[in-house]
Amino acid sequence: MKKLITLFVLFLGLGLANAQETKPTKDETVKYINDLYKKAFDSDKDVKIESVTLDGKILLITFASGRSFRRPIFKKESLKIVKRDNDNLFSIYYESDISELIWAIQTEEDAKRLKKALEHLIDILQNEKNADPFGD
Repeated sequence: MKKLITLFVLFLGLGLANAQETKPTKDETVKYINDLYKKAFDSDKDVKIESVTLDGKILLITFASGRSFRRPIFKKESLKIVKRDNDNLFSIYYESDISELIWAIQTEEDAKRLKKALEHLIDILQNEKNADPFGD
């Protein structure tokens, strides 16, 4: 009986350890990016982010005005954080690209968190089977 209880406790502990190592899903990661970027974004008071969503492998940033920007987020390439001198805000770029992936981030800490979340999302997209019959 003691062996049975010991085995039960051991398996329960292993199950909890595996559950704690679970990384966020694609949807959870997109929601995290959406929530954090809305708080971290700094621009004119009239410019507000309405949502950050994923359209296939494209990050779609929509503003309250209705304007939106589409940014590819499937490149398996390093991201970098750049501090813009003119306004002391941070942007995230691909290493070899001159256009910002996301921009106008108020703090470096928020930029680091967003960068990690974007890298995690890119990893998920790289390992995901493409549901788009005409996409890459």
